[in-house]
Amino acid sequence: MSVSQIRQVLINSASPLSDPTSRLKINPYRSGAGLVNVYNALRTRVLIDPPYLSINQTAWTQPSDSTDATTQGVRISTHMLNFTNTDLKKGVNVILTHDAASSLTVYDKDGSYSQSILDNYIVPTWPNDTTPVPQNTIPQAIMSNEAQYVAAGQTMQFNVSIILPFGLAESERWYFGGFFNFTIMFDHEDYTMQHVVPYAGYNGDFSKINVLSPLSMGLPAFMDSEGNFIEDISTAKFDSENSTYLAFGLDVPTSFMYSVFIDSKNETVGYAADGNGVYLPRTLPTYDPYFRFTVNKTILAGDDFSQSAILPDGKYRLRIAVLRPFGDAGNDDDFEMWDSEEITFGE
Repeated sequence: MSVSQIRQVLINSASPLSDPTSRLKINPYRSGAGLVNVYNALRTRVLIDPPYLSINQTAWTQPSDSTDATTQGVRISTHMLNFTNTDLKKGVNVILTHDAASSLTVYDKDGSYSQSILDNYIVPTWPNDTTPVPQNTIPQAIMSNEAQYVAAGQTMQFNVSIILPFGLAESERWYFGGFFNFTIMFDHEDYTMQHVVPYAGYNGDFSKINVLSPLSMGLPAFMDSEGNFIEDISTAKFDSENSTYLAFGLDVPTSFMYSVFIDSKNETVGYAADGNGVYLPRTLPTYDPYFRFTVNKTILAGDDFSQSAILPDGKYRLRIAVLRPFGDAGNDDDFEMWDSEEITFGE
């Protein structure tokens, strides 16, 4: 077996963990596929590809084989799971089922960070107790072929559609998850084995998600040389003799960010020399909650913004732009942008 196949087997033969709070499975973003079951991994005779599903791009659609009105006008993600029977002598009976997992978020309804995150770093989950909840607040699944027989050495395709928990408000930015369960029994054997395909994703359009930390965190914000936040930037001195910084947080990693100075005519005059970066990780509200870069008169200018220059005295706004997931760096619409209040260089 290849290294990737060994990894597949370890994932698919694992035992998912249950959340005692909700009695659903624990979200794969917290538990992965579950507890590694080495015994089952060693004796397995199947491969499932892909071994897990990362669902961050969804479509507003309805599966063609469904007449259920509750699936109309919701986000659905459709996938194909390839089940291979590696036993060259025995066929296998396969039953496919689905288990939903708890959903996770770090936000309150108003878009600010949850207080439980800030105080104790306890991640809010849904459901938050064992009380029955509406079905539309947990992930659901449609499977086109739940029971199949896979002959020796053959591969069978299982088509699955995951209905996102449309009963949860997208503004609360939930991350859902669950497991597809393959219960298998080989010919002339009297025991079954369980294999799983974990899945998880964002309850919404991940390509439109805000990347910058919520404004309730007080970011972005200017800082002085001692690391204190500047409450009134009209009194701040932005020059070569005073170290001033702009601090910002990232809720989602970004592959590219830049910062530019905008003049009173709303035209870009240059890039902040220290305010550009690639592949920046997310910041955490309770630990290293921000990045920061120096704000001074050194800029990158010229036709291709590759020449170092000194920003003339005057009034400017500082704009930072961060690329959203799956975004095209050549398309301004794929960036989240923030503009500062007017700042002054010189007297």
